[in-house]
This record gives sequence, structure tokens and C-alpha cells, in this order.
Amino acid sequence: ERRGIDIRKSINVDAPVDEVYEFWRRFENFPLFMAHLREVRRIGEGLSHWVAEGPAGTTFEWDAITTEEIPGQLIAWKSVEGATVGNAGVVKFLPNEQGGTRIDVRMTYAPPAGALGHVVASLLGVDPKHAMDEDLVRFKSLIEDGRTSAHGRVVRREELEASAGPAAPPAPGASPGPARA
Repeated sequence: ERRGIDIRKSINVDAPVDEVYEFWRRFENFPLFMAHLREVRRIGEGLSHWVAEGPAGTTFEWDAITTEEIPGQLIAWKSVEGATVGNAGVVKFLPNEQGGTRIDVRMTYAPPAGALGHVVASLLGVDPKHAMDEDLVRFKSLIEDGRTSAHGRVVRREELEASAGPAAPPAPGASPGPARA
């Protein structure tokens, strides 16, 4: 049995909750500000396929399902059964006192080789907690300043909005009820 690693992070973004939420729910944009992701694509209603870079040039792929979505408030997910990198999490979007948005991310993942795999990855310079900090700062820059960079490329927000169609509809069974953490 693989042991899970728990990560909790928060960041304030100077933009309204609805704007931040709508941008975040377009998972296909994640590789543009998350340095470890190569690709995310929707493969079905509430399902997505993820490709991530691991230590020493390795790649990991898995499918995930959106388990709960409350528009403007919360997105929860988990990897499907048998995923190489089992993971689950929830992102909450909360108004802050400055009129912006506080993003709270809680994620648990089970790296290949369990906790030992996490230690080896950290020794090779791939610390998921630090990586998430950097990813959130890049997201903040993309929303607030309209640009960021990842994978050695500058990305401008207007390019994404011009090429993006409407966001995918909420997952089947998405609940308008209370959030589960």
C-alpha cells in the first residue's frame, strides 16, 4: 500500500472569485503555469487525462474524475482506480477582504514507491510542495498581470482566452450542496 503525501497551500489573487474560478476550471490551461505538467485534456464528461514530468526525465500519466463542483466555490477530484500517481484534492475559491480571491488547495497524492519515492524525488530537486508554491505564484501572475512563464515560454492571458472555447460544463452529479474536504 502506498503512503499518501498531503499538501495544503493558499494564495490570494487580486481578481473576483468568479473570474478566478472560471479560469481554474479550464484544466487544459494548467500546463501553461504548472511547470511539472506536460498536458491535460478532457476525455469525457467529468474525466480528464494528465501527463506530468517526474524526476530524471520520467513521465507519469493518469486519468482523473471531477467528484464535486460548486460553481464559483469549489472543485474536487480524484484519480481513477489504478492510476500510477493516485491523487485526490479540493480547491476552494473564497472572497477575501481586499475584494479578490483566496484559493485554498488541499491535495493528497501517493507517489510511485510511496514515501520513499517522495524522498527520492525531493533529493533530485522535485519537491511537490515547493513546486505547488511556484505554480500558484505563476497562476497569480497570469490572472493579475496577464502573463507568466513555464517550460521556458511566456504565456499571455489574452492568447488563452482567445483560443479557449467555453469552459466545460460541471461534472455529472456535481453537487450544489456543502463542500467536503
